Amino acid sequence: MAEVLITLGILGVVIAMTLPSLISKHNEKVWLTRFKKVYTTLYQAYNRVYIDYGPAKDWGIDGSKESLERAYKMLSKYLNVGVEYGFERPHNIMHRDLYPGSGTIWLFKNTAYNFTLSDGAMIGITTEVQNNLVTLVVDVNGLKGPNVLGKDTFWLSLTSKNNAPFISGYALWWMDYQLCSTEIQSGWYSGGPCSLWVIATDNMDYLHREISIDEWQKTIRPLIIKMGDDELK
Repeated sequence: MAEVLITLGILGVVIAMTLPSLISKHNEKVWLTRFKKVYTTLYQAYNRVYIDYGPAKDWGIDGSKESLERAYKMLSKYLNVGVEYGFERPHNIMHRDLYPGSGTIWLFKNTAYNFTLSDGAMIGITTEVQNNLVTLVVDVNGLKGPNVLGKDTFWLSLTSKNNAPFISGYALWWMDYQLCSTEIQSGWYSGGPCSLWVIATDNMDYLHREISIDEWQKTIRPLIIKMGDDELK
């Protein structure tokens, strides 16, 4: 009996040590799979709209509510929409930065046109007027947690590349690797540009290690948006 109890105790310790790692890996796989699904869905819709209206920079999206609703109508024609919230915050959900200990932030604002897909993914359409960009904030699992930038929530931008439609992350020339770090607190939204890394590498390694600035720049440079345009570098 004593030997059995000792064995069970050892097993309990091993399970307690490995379970958090297993859960973390499972969650990461789920987030990555959901990201790829939503990204593909949006990419297909953007390609369809592109045929009729050209790149997003030519849609006349100037940040006004009328233009954002117009962008929604253009895209939603090719999406399976679940709930259309319009300019209301979906369930008043707040999100957090990737950097641990950060405060909550509004990502799905009442200045964006918000909706969900039929699979629950939450999307807000907005614009970055200075650089003529139609941008999307995407929570790949909607109401489910953790609601953290770089984990289940990402920024995307409808851009063009070589005169063809392309969906990139949202990052301009001035954004650096410190904005996708769990170790360095940024003055801007930490985790915001992480979509660039996921698109380029199909992984979330930044959750496990600090990406050097050289590796970051080399990896995402082809996805950085030119200043004042929506063409990629």
